[in-house]
Amino acid sequence: MTSVTGRPTAAELIGAVADFLDNDVRAAGGQVGFHARVAANVLRIVQRELLDDTGELVSEALAGLGFADETALA
Repeated sequence: MTSVTGRPTAAELIGAVADFLDNDVRAAGGQVGFHARVAANVLRIVQRELLDDTGELVSEALAGLGFADETALA
């Protein structure tokens, strides 16, 4: 848990649900298993986006160059 309050972060919660779908629901097989795999993959994408801090890095770099955002740079 990386939250200041000791609660799981959104990324951690999403990861836990993705693990549940991968490990428990997917074992059902058939259409349910397939849908569980698709849902788990979607959650993993969302989790990566939540953990991705490149947007913050880009904002900092632009600010260092004197631009408020990418629109101002253009």
